[in-house]
Amino acid sequence: MKKNNSGFILAEAIIVSTLALTVLVVLYTQFNKINRNYNITFSYNSVENIYAANNFKMYLLKSGYDNLVSALESMPERYLDIKSCPIEYLSENSHCKNLVDVISAKNIFFTNADIMDLKKEIENKTEISFEMKEFIKSISRNVNDDQYRLIIEFNDGSFATILI
Repeated sequence: MKKNNSGFILAEAIIVSTLALTVLVVLYTQFNKINRNYNITFSYNSVENIYAANNFKMYLLKSGYDNLVSALESMPERYLDIKSCPIEYLSENSHCKNLVDVISAKNIFFTNADIMDLKKEIENKTEISFEMKEFIKSISRNVNDDQYRLIIEFNDGSFATILI
């Protein structure tokens, strides 16, 4: 008598399709991670944006860095929004506004180098975009107490941070 092989064919089909599906799922998740990280490299700390942040840093060092430091230390918030070039902190207000326009900045924050407290504070802020919150969360921790950080969101959706 001949054996009935239909059960074996069904089991083989299930095993092969499960294996193929598993391989496809693994490939998709890995490709998704690679694609996301590839996009991050173009929007987080690109060379052009680091140069723009450095230009703004040089301006701050010449035109009100000490005022910003004392204001930040006296405020309950962990950052100062300086995109509007507040005259009480910065001298040469028109130069600041021109620089903000030239670098196409959407938001400019001045904060401590150690941003652990800032990461907690921004979670409930509605005026900060989700993308900006994600960028701030991705910044590695620096525990140097005598340094400060400049965080810039640009109009094209890219970001840069630099220590001052």
